[in-house]
Amino acid sequence: MAVGASAFTIAILGAGPKGLFALESILAQSHTMSAKLRIDLFDPQEPGIGAAYQPSLPNYLRLNVDANIVSTWPRERRSALRPSWREWAQSVEPTIAAEGFPSRAAVGRYFRWSFQRLVESAPHVQVRHIASTVTDLRRSHCGRWHVLPDTDRGPYDEVLLTVGHGATWDGALLDAGETPVTSVYPIENLDTVAPHTRVRFRGAALTFIDGALALTEGRGGRFEGHGAHCRYVRSGSEPRSIYPSSRSGSFLHAKPRTVLPRNATDAALKEWTKVDSGDVDSMEESIVGAAHAILWELGVPAAHERILETLRTGWDPAQPLTGAVGVRAVDAFRESVEIGRGEKHPGPAYALGRAWAIGYQTVVDRFPGPSPDWEKFMALAATLERFAFGPPLVNAEKLLALIDAGLVVSDYIAGSLADGGPYDKCIDAVLPPPGWRRLTDPLVTSLRDSGHVSIPDGRRGIMITDDAQVIGNRGATHGLSALGRPTEDTVIGNDTLNRALHDTPERWATRVMRRIEGTG
Repeated sequence: MAVGASAFTIAILGAGPKGLFALESILAQSHTMSAKLRIDLFDPQEPGIGAAYQPSLPNYLRLNVDANIVSTWPRERRSALRPSWREWAQSVEPTIAAEGFPSRAAVGRYFRWSFQRLVESAPHVQVRHIASTVTDLRRSHCGRWHVLPDTDRGPYDEVLLTVGHGATWDGALLDAGETPVTSVYPIENLDTVAPHTRVRFRGAALTFIDGALALTEGRGGRFEGHGAHCRYVRSGSEPRSIYPSSRSGSFLHAKPRTVLPRNATDAALKEWTKVDSGDVDSMEESIVGAAHAILWELGVPAAHERILETLRTGWDPAQPLTGAVGVRAVDAFRESVEIGRGEKHPGPAYALGRAWAIGYQTVVDRFPGPSPDWEKFMALAATLERFAFGPPLVNAEKLLALIDAGLVVSDYIAGSLADGGPYDKCIDAVLPPPGWRRLTDPLVTSLRDSGHVSIPDGRRGIMITDDAQVIGNRGATHGLSALGRPTEDTVIGNDTLNRALHDTPERWATRVMRRIEGTG
């Protein structure tokens, strides 16, 4: 029914970028409504920035996606008063406006400004920030929701879950020596690592790179020179040695500096049009075809069989398999940096990474696939993401300099955490996984146990409809919605700042507005 004199109330749990995008969507559709509306955002951090984009973060913690995609407003609603990050930075922080991968702190300053701009532009809506971590939701007999942080808040007509990364999960590092560091973030956690010690990291991906930079550049070390001449100068306050570990026995590949020529991109896109919805085999064929087309257009063709084996094994069969795994890991990483700088001809791994990035919108639109193929899809995605979504070249060059300086040691990258020990510290650089299956946060546990949310067999994320309404054990859960990381596998590709990748926030806002106005 339409809202009368009393306000329609919405609680958004999690006020990071996904919560900010949802707020923008609902406010954009609220200008023509006749009802009163109140929106409360629950997050211990400032609205918009979450934990990952705090303006106080050091500048060496960089964005891992091209800043051109970052915008609080979708393209159709952008203007001089509603700018993208790039447009905002040109007037507010011009010295960094041209950077492809700016600091996360700079992006956080933009999101903080965006939240203030959104609130100012919607004086007809009451928007409040409640600085609390929500631990539970309770549904009243009339179907409205009570939010339980430190005290009971509510009731709310609609609750939206945009809580982002979980805090605790069943695979966390709990027993690795006497004093493990259970998370790289907040970065101050690493202050407990003493200088001149041997440090073991669980993980070798982006979070590991952040941790390694915090223990080196963050302690007064410096990088001199650029490109192939980049080298690390010790401060004397860093650890003696840093040992990453990885289930794949490899590092992520560096992002290339330059974009593909248009003819190569078009050739790859043509191959992606052949993907059948939900068909993992056809996806594999299209990716291999797209990678082959890219290399052909670049004048460095490779056989389909070589590309396919690289995709299925994670290693280029044309590269020698001799030597220790750690040596191979560094060689492959170094090659990705050299290719990224344009110093070496690209090969299958480079082309597969570019093909995955080019076709990612197709993946989002046409998958997840049928359950029998899900394990194959996940295996392919893990390899492709290692090739496509690694560090920006500036941080990849820093990691390579740390390796060449003997600070980062790959000898035991494929081993257990105990291999090569004893270590003075063990640091968990593996984040809680997406979805809610393995999280142990109180809110997650409560909603799973109550049956208000459901997770399909073999998947990680909670089920939602096309307009973000949560599907529980008994069907759609009235008044409860979810966007972003909690839904991974139901919706693909949630770890992104690209608003154009998903239209679910818009669909959610449309459904809620219909409910407010009594038309849906």
